Parts: sequence; C-alpha cells; structure tokens
Amino acid sequence: RRRAKVRGKIMRRIRVSVNPEDERAVVRHFVSGSVYGYPGTDGSASSNYMAFVANKHPLLSIGLAHPLNPLSRKDRVLVFCCTLAFAFFLSVALIGSNEEDKVTCLEGCDLR
Repeated sequence: RRRAKVRGKIMRRIRVSVNPEDERAVVRHFVSGSVYGYPGTDGSASSNYMAFVANKHPLLSIGLAHPLNPLSRKDRVLVFCCTLAFAFFLSVALIGSNEEDKVTCLEGCDLR
C-alpha cells in the first residue's frame, strides 16, 4: 500500500502516465526470467556489449553489423570516411594554429 502511494507521487511528479496493462506486461516479462537484447545474443551483458560494439563502432560495423541494422554497408563506409575526415581536419586545425608562433629563417638569415 505504501509503495502504491510512493509510486503515485513519483508518477505525478514526473507527469508520466503508464497504462496499467503495459506495466503488468513488463512485470510479467521480468518475472518470467526471459532474456532480451540484440538479435543473435544470449541476453547476457557481455554478448549484448559485443553486439552493440559490432553495430555502433564506425570501423567494425562495416564488416560485423547485424543484417537488420538500418544502415547499409555503403552508409557505414561513408560514416567511417566522414569520421576520418573530421579527425584529420581537427588535427590539422589544431597543429596549424601553432605554426603562426614559429619563426622560419631563409638561407642567409642572421638571427643575432
């Protein structure tokens, strides 16, 4: 009874309405001991993590993504190329800002 009051206060505070039938379905799922996760995993944390990395890593996802991944292989190659281009641009921009502080001397220059 006390839990119901506390739950009601929390739900009113965050202004979320939950369909009681949906809530019961979620509770039944958790109580039943069912596993859930990425397709092709056994539901354990390690297999879900490996599937997550295989689907989200820019380089690894090119060859390891699940067939149900919404991005095509061409899309993943494009994302990888854009990631490399952005990293290259950022490194050049940061290195280029230090070039202004250097003084270069041509042949015959005397810096005394």
